[in-house]
Amino acid sequence: MSLDMKGLMKEDKGPTTKRKILSTVHRIFDPIGFSCPVTLEPKCLLQECWKLGLPWDAELPLLITERFERWKMKLPKLNALQIPRCVREDFVEDSKLSIHVFCDASQSAYATCIFLRAESADNTSCQLIQARNRVAPLKKISIPRLELLYYTIGARLAKATISELGLEKIPIFYWSDSMNALYWIKRNENWATFVYNRVLEIRKLTNPEDWRHISGTLNPADLPSRGSNAEELVKSLWWEGPNWLRRPIEDRPVSETIPDFDVVNSEKRKTIVSVTNTTTEQLEYFSKVSSFRKMTRITAWIFRFYKNAKTQKKERKGGTLDLEEVEAAEKFILKQVQSQCFSGNEKLNLDIPGFDAFVRVKTKISQRSDIRDYFQFCCLQSMLLSGNLFLKSMLNLVMLGYRF
Repeated sequence: MSLDMKGLMKEDKGPTTKRKILSTVHRIFDPIGFSCPVTLEPKCLLQECWKLGLPWDAELPLLITERFERWKMKLPKLNALQIPRCVREDFVEDSKLSIHVFCDASQSAYATCIFLRAESADNTSCQLIQARNRVAPLKKISIPRLELLYYTIGARLAKATISELGLEKIPIFYWSDSMNALYWIKRNENWATFVYNRVLEIRKLTNPEDWRHISGTLNPADLPSRGSNAEELVKSLWWEGPNWLRRPIEDRPVSETIPDFDVVNSEKRKTIVSVTNTTTEQLEYFSKVSSFRKMTRITAWIFRFYKNAKTQKKERKGGTLDLEEVEAAEKFILKQVQSQCFSGNEKLNLDIPGFDAFVRVKTKISQRSDIRDYFQFCCLQSMLLSGNLFLKSMLNLVMLGYRF
């Protein structure tokens, strides 16, 4: 296989625009990804154009134009690439095959590449079978989170490639130089939303025990994550894999480092612990009264006595109880019962705030703003819901009610 850059080098008159850069990048047809380290540069230039808010056909700033022209002038070097089309050309029937997925990230991009390794009695060879890179999101995120993103695309790309080539039964190894992301994957803990969602996907697509740490200087995914020009790419021969990958397993480099626990633990989901202190004295008092009506009147008389004790003799209220006093007593009793029947979490799921302190059942009808009185009260099953307040409300609203 080879890349033909002659068409891209034709004279294109007119200023350099965002549309022109995008068109040039997409004219390079490389589904396997051998040239992805080279195509990263114009992708980064496009992202800079988006940051500046430039229109599609506006002439780009001089600095961006010069970088694009320098990149374009070195593209003919890619014509020298000659890559064997057959992946298993050097493999013999008794070769031990294994798949190695490498991931890496930089400030500007993250990348993954997949190599097929074949080991026989006489020779060991490696061949790139797929590679991808992406520019980092416009919204700035931390390096550990960016590292977790390349873990994710590595797992996705490996799953798709293995399925397409029918290599499901071949051993697979995942390599990365990020100990923080590796710790997140191997520990099944309650992480924050961003980390949790990606760790969940990675654990579904891969076995966490297949992930290994490697030094950044030995990681072949470093090149597509940082980018290079065409001349450097041709000299690197990175599609043949790193030299250490051809060694026996016992001779491979061993890298053991400790993650940054401050960074790792900062992504743990915050847990709020609340303590509810409740008493049952009032419920015991209510249980001593034979009926709800009697309990309401006793409470109303107690309220009147309390109010009269705080006022002068000539301003004290006498006579029989009025409707307002009875309703106030009923509301007080109901609120006391609800405060002891529902914990804080249950109240959050039931409460309809905005017009009283009662806990009410929230239903679809609660979306309307003119029917707040239709929300049903929540009480103990043993409480008789036939007090004056409830009966009056139901009759006025022509409501259907029930006991439980």
